[in-house]
Amino acid sequence: MKRALTITTAVLLGSLTTGPAFAEDDVAHSDVINGQLNLGDVWSGMNVTTTDVSGDVNITSAAIANSFSADLGDHSRVENFQRTWGTIASEVNAHVANVDGDVNVTSAAVGNTASVHSHGNIPCPNDPEDCPELKAELELINRQAVNIDPYALLNLTANGVGNVNGTAAAIGNSLSVEMGGPDNSITSWQGSAAETTAIVNATISGASGVNLTSAAVANTVSIDQISR
Repeated sequence: MKRALTITTAVLLGSLTTGPAFAEDDVAHSDVINGQLNLGDVWSGMNVTTTDVSGDVNITSAAIANSFSADLGDHSRVENFQRTWGTIASEVNAHVANVDGDVNVTSAAVGNTASVHSHGNIPCPNDPEDCPELKAELELINRQAVNIDPYALLNLTANGVGNVNGTAAAIGNSLSVEMGGPDNSITSWQGSAAETTAIVNATISGASGVNLTSAAVANTVSIDQISR
Protein backbone atom coordinates (compact mmCIF):
# COMPACT_ATOMS: atom_id res chain seq x y z
CA MET A 1 0.00 0.00 0.00
CA LYS A 2 1.26 3.47 -0.86
CA ARG A 3 1.61 5.92 2.00
CA ALA A 4 1.58 9.14 -0.02
CA LEU A 5 2.05 10.30 -3.58
CA THR A 6 3.43 13.62 -4.78
CA ILE A 7 3.93 14.28 -8.48
CA THR A 8 5.13 17.57 -9.94
CA THR A 9 6.06 18.61 -13.45
CA ALA A 10 7.08 22.13 -14.38
CA VAL A 11 8.36 23.83 -17.49
CA LEU A 12 10.05 27.19 -16.93
CA LEU A 13 11.76 28.94 -19.83
CA GLY A 14 13.02 32.23 -18.40
CA SER A 15 13.82 32.67 -14.71
CA LEU A 16 15.84 35.15 -12.65
CA THR A 17 16.14 35.36 -8.88
CA THR A 18 18.17 38.00 -7.06
CA GLY A 19 19.02 38.41 -3.39
CA PRO A 20 20.15 41.29 -1.18
CA ALA A 21 23.16 43.29 -2.34
CA PHE A 22 25.18 44.99 0.39
CA ALA A 23 27.77 47.73 0.24
CA GLU A 24 30.76 47.85 2.55
CA ASP A 25 28.76 49.90 5.08
CA ASP A 26 26.18 47.09 5.33
CA VAL A 27 23.48 49.25 3.75
CA ALA A 28 21.81 47.68 0.75
CA HIS A 29 22.12 49.47 -2.59
CA SER A 30 20.53 47.45 -5.36
CA ASP A 31 20.10 48.33 -9.03
CA VAL A 32 18.42 45.53 -10.95
CA ILE A 33 17.45 45.45 -14.63
CA ASN A 34 15.68 42.33 -15.89
CA GLY A 35 14.65 41.61 -19.47
CA GLN A 36 12.98 38.36 -20.53
CA LEU A 37 11.58 37.46 -23.94
CA ASN A 38 9.91 34.18 -24.86
CA LEU A 39 9.07 33.49 -28.50
CA GLY A 40 8.16 29.79 -28.33
CA ASP A 41 5.44 27.57 -26.93
CA VAL A 42 5.66 26.32 -23.34
CA TRP A 43 3.85 23.08 -22.57
CA SER A 44 3.50 21.03 -19.40
CA GLY A 45 1.34 17.93 -19.16
CA MET A 46 0.63 15.05 -16.83
CA ASN A 47 -1.44 11.86 -17.04
CA VAL A 48 -1.86 10.08 -13.68
CA THR A 49 -3.76 7.01 -12.54
CA THR A 50 -3.34 5.98 -8.90
CA THR A 51 -5.22 3.82 -6.40
CA ASP A 52 -4.90 2.58 -2.83
CA VAL A 53 -2.96 5.39 -1.17
CA SER A 54 -3.00 5.68 2.62
CA GLY A 55 -1.74 9.28 2.66
CA ASP A 56 -2.34 12.31 0.43
CA VAL A 57 -2.07 12.63 -3.34
CA ASN A 58 -0.52 15.85 -4.68
CA ILE A 59 -0.33 16.46 -8.42
CA THR A 60 0.96 19.66 -10.03
CA SER A 61 1.64 20.66 -13.63
CA ALA A 62 2.92 24.18 -14.33
CA ALA A 63 3.93 25.90 -17.56
CA ILE A 64 5.61 29.31 -17.08
CA ALA A 65 7.17 31.43 -19.81
CA ASN A 66 9.01 34.14 -17.82
CA SER A 67 9.61 34.37 -14.07
CA PHE A 68 11.46 37.06 -12.07
CA SER A 69 11.99 37.27 -8.30
CA ALA A 70 13.97 39.90 -6.35
CA ASP A 71 14.58 39.98 -2.58
CA LEU A 72 16.18 43.33 -1.78
CA GLY A 73 17.08 45.72 1.03
CA ASP A 74 16.90 49.53 1.30
CA HIS A 75 17.44 51.93 -1.60
CA SER A 76 16.56 49.58 -4.44
CA ARG A 77 15.77 50.37 -8.05
CA VAL A 78 14.24 47.66 -10.22
CA GLU A 79 13.30 47.68 -13.89
CA ASN A 80 11.47 44.61 -15.14
CA PHE A 81 10.47 43.90 -18.73
CA GLN A 82 8.84 40.60 -19.68
CA ARG A 83 7.17 39.59 -22.92
CA THR A 84 5.93 36.23 -24.11
CA TRP A 85 4.81 35.46 -27.64
CA GLY A 86 3.99 31.77 -27.49
CA THR A 87 1.24 29.48 -26.33
CA ILE A 88 1.52 28.65 -22.61
CA ALA A 89 -0.40 25.46 -21.83
CA SER A 90 -0.78 23.01 -18.97
CA GLU A 91 -2.95 19.89 -18.97
CA VAL A 92 -3.59 17.38 -16.19
CA ASN A 93 -5.59 14.16 -16.61
CA ALA A 94 -5.92 12.47 -13.22
CA HIS A 95 -7.81 9.35 -12.14
CA VAL A 96 -7.61 8.75 -8.41
CA ALA A 97 -9.37 6.13 -6.27
CA ASN A 98 -9.25 4.73 -2.74
CA VAL A 99 -7.21 7.46 -1.07
CA ASP A 100 -7.34 7.77 2.72
CA GLY A 101 -5.97 11.31 2.67
CA ASP A 102 -6.67 14.39 0.57
CA VAL A 103 -6.29 14.81 -3.18
CA ASN A 104 -4.74 18.09 -4.37
CA VAL A 105 -4.46 18.64 -8.12
CA THR A 106 -3.27 21.82 -9.89
CA SER A 107 -2.85 22.75 -13.53
CA ALA A 108 -1.30 26.21 -14.05
CA ALA A 109 -0.26 28.20 -17.12
CA VAL A 110 1.48 31.56 -16.58
CA GLY A 111 2.81 33.97 -19.18
CA ASN A 112 4.84 36.46 -17.09
CA THR A 113 5.29 36.58 -13.34
CA ALA A 114 7.36 38.97 -11.20
CA SER A 115 7.79 39.18 -7.42
CA VAL A 116 9.68 42.01 -5.70
CA HIS A 117 10.29 42.11 -1.94
CA SER A 118 11.96 45.21 -0.50
CA HIS A 119 12.78 44.80 3.19
CA GLY A 120 13.11 48.45 4.04
CA ASN A 121 14.34 47.53 7.51
CA ILE A 122 18.13 47.84 7.30
CA PRO A 123 19.21 50.78 9.50
CA CYS A 124 21.71 53.39 8.45
CA PRO A 125 24.96 52.62 10.32
CA ASN A 126 25.75 56.30 10.85
CA ASP A 127 23.83 59.49 11.44
CA PRO A 128 20.75 59.64 9.16
CA GLU A 129 22.11 62.85 7.64
CA ASP A 130 24.97 60.82 6.23
CA CYS A 131 22.54 58.53 4.41
CA PRO A 132 20.12 60.68 2.42
CA GLU A 133 19.90 58.02 -0.27
CA LEU A 134 17.84 55.83 2.06
CA LYS A 135 14.85 58.17 1.82
CA ALA A 136 13.63 56.44 -1.36
CA GLU A 137 13.54 52.76 -0.51
CA LEU A 138 12.03 51.17 -3.61
CA GLU A 139 11.62 52.43 -7.14
CA LEU A 140 10.01 49.87 -9.43
CA ILE A 141 9.16 50.09 -13.11
CA ASN A 142 7.33 47.03 -14.39
CA ARG A 143 6.31 46.24 -17.98
CA GLN A 144 4.71 42.93 -18.95
CA ALA A 145 3.03 41.80 -22.15
CA VAL A 146 1.52 38.53 -23.33
CA ASN A 147 0.38 38.03 -26.92
CA ILE A 148 -0.62 34.37 -27.27
CA ASP A 149 -2.97 32.31 -25.17
CA PRO A 150 -2.36 30.93 -21.63
CA TYR A 151 -4.43 27.74 -21.32
CA ALA A 152 -4.93 25.51 -18.26
CA LEU A 153 -6.98 22.30 -18.33
CA LEU A 154 -7.79 19.91 -15.49
CA ASN A 155 -9.66 16.65 -16.04
CA LEU A 156 -10.20 14.91 -12.70
CA THR A 157 -11.95 11.71 -11.69
CA ALA A 158 -11.89 10.79 -8.00
CA ASN A 159 -13.67 8.04 -6.07
CA GLY A 160 -13.42 7.01 -2.43
CA VAL A 161 -11.09 9.77 -1.27
CA GLY A 162 -10.77 12.41 1.45
CA ASN A 163 -11.03 16.10 0.58
CA VAL A 164 -10.60 16.99 -3.08
CA ASN A 165 -8.97 20.30 -4.05
CA GLY A 166 -8.70 20.91 -7.78
CA THR A 167 -7.48 24.09 -9.49
CA ALA A 168 -6.97 25.19 -13.07
CA ALA A 169 -5.35 28.63 -13.32
CA ALA A 170 -4.37 30.56 -16.44
CA ILE A 171 -2.65 33.92 -15.88
CA GLY A 172 -1.29 36.31 -18.48
CA ASN A 173 0.71 38.80 -16.38
CA SER A 174 1.27 38.84 -12.62
CA LEU A 175 3.13 41.31 -10.38
CA SER A 176 3.48 40.99 -6.60
CA VAL A 177 5.24 43.67 -4.53
CA GLU A 178 5.96 43.70 -0.81
CA MET A 179 7.65 46.88 0.41
CA GLY A 180 8.74 47.87 3.88
CA GLY A 181 9.80 51.50 3.64
CA PRO A 182 7.65 54.66 3.84
CA ASP A 183 8.84 56.15 0.51
CA ASN A 184 8.25 54.03 -2.58
CA SER A 185 7.52 54.57 -6.25
CA ILE A 186 5.73 51.87 -8.24
CA THR A 187 4.94 52.14 -11.95
CA SER A 188 3.38 49.13 -13.63
CA TRP A 189 2.05 48.48 -17.14
CA GLN A 190 0.52 45.17 -18.19
CA GLY A 191 -0.86 44.31 -21.61
CA SER A 192 -2.66 41.22 -22.82
CA ALA A 193 -3.78 40.47 -26.37
CA ALA A 194 -4.34 36.80 -25.60
CA GLU A 195 -7.31 34.57 -24.98
CA THR A 196 -6.85 33.36 -21.39
CA THR A 197 -8.63 30.07 -20.64
CA ALA A 198 -8.98 27.82 -17.58
CA ILE A 199 -11.18 24.70 -17.60
CA VAL A 200 -12.02 22.10 -14.94
CA ASN A 201 -13.90 18.89 -15.77
CA ALA A 202 -14.47 16.78 -12.65
CA THR A 203 -16.36 13.63 -11.70
CA ILE A 204 -16.15 12.96 -7.96
CA SER A 205 -17.88 10.47 -5.69
CA GLY A 206 -17.34 9.23 -2.16
CA ALA A 207 -15.28 12.27 -1.08
CA SER A 208 -15.17 13.97 2.33
CA GLY A 209 -15.31 17.41 0.72
CA VAL A 210 -14.86 19.04 -2.68
CA ASN A 211 -13.28 22.40 -3.58
CA LEU A 212 -12.87 23.18 -7.28
CA THR A 213 -11.51 26.40 -8.80
CA SER A 214 -11.20 27.55 -12.39
CA ALA A 215 -9.55 30.95 -12.78
CA ALA A 216 -8.58 32.84 -15.93
CA VAL A 217 -6.81 36.16 -15.29
CA ALA A 218 -5.36 38.44 -17.94
CA ASN A 219 -3.52 40.92 -15.68
CA THR A 220 -3.07 41.06 -11.90
CA VAL A 221 -1.12 43.35 -9.52
CA SER A 222 -0.77 42.97 -5.76
CA ILE A 223 1.01 45.58 -3.60
CA ASP A 224 1.49 45.13 0.14
CA GLN A 225 2.94 47.78 2.47
CA ILE A 226 4.55 46.25 5.54
CA SER A 227 5.75 48.13 8.60
CA ARG A 228 9.32 48.24 9.83
